[in-house]
Amino acid sequence: EAKVRKCENDFGHPYFFIMHDVAFTVRKLKHVLDLKTKEFSSFLTWTASALCCFIALYILSVPFGLPQTITKTVEFAEYENNPDFFALKGSAIGPEVAPFVPTPFSVVEHALEIVQISSTDLVYELGAGDSRFCIRAALRKRSVRCVAVENDEARVKLSRMRIKDAGVANQVDVVHADLLQTDISNATVIFLFLTPDPIARIKKKLVNVIDNGGRVLSMTFPVPGLFPAIKERVTVNYVAKGYQDFLYLYHSLNS
Repeated sequence: EAKVRKCENDFGHPYFFIMHDVAFTVRKLKHVLDLKTKEFSSFLTWTASALCCFIALYILSVPFGLPQTITKTVEFAEYENNPDFFALKGSAIGPEVAPFVPTPFSVVEHALEIVQISSTDLVYELGAGDSRFCIRAALRKRSVRCVAVENDEARVKLSRMRIKDAGVANQVDVVHADLLQTDISNATVIFLFLTPDPIARIKKKLVNVIDNGGRVLSMTFPVPGLFPAIKERVTVNYVAKGYQDFLYLYHSLNS
């Protein structure tokens, strides 16, 4: 009877119920942790499988011509003497489009090599400034046709003067117009040095040119949502010594 009474006292002690609850909680927590561990292991397995599939698809995409970006770095020893660089760069064709910052001639020449201008191309330079891209393209290929689109009247006059001095007036036309409203559907090559907003606003036009076999080369800023075929980092003594910029070339898979 004493033993029974002692047992009842033990089971009736409040600490017994506390220890019982603690033991139950520990067992429940262990069960939950075991489930979480299994779920985490399954997540890791799924993630590893997905990563392997992605790597395999990327490797297999090369022979099938899926979008690939070739990234290069090009350095130019010095920025050529351009007496009107600082005089002209302060003028803007509109803050919503782009300020006028002349592209170094060394970069223009390199861009033409990337684009690979042919004698049958119709080249458009959007936000042309002094039309140096069109002028250099016309000097490279005497049968190529170029259209320089510029909205600033002073730059239009400067372009026509430069074109005449270069002797390519029969190849390069200067259009005094808003590039956002310009029809570029017949272009085969487009060069642009614009800020992100106008690039996004003419993206559909650029995509149509690319889909029709054309090439688009954008300086500094990429075309949003498109994979460049070539991305190059160029280093020049431009705005400052050792200034770095980027060239993005877009073309269709079949061009």
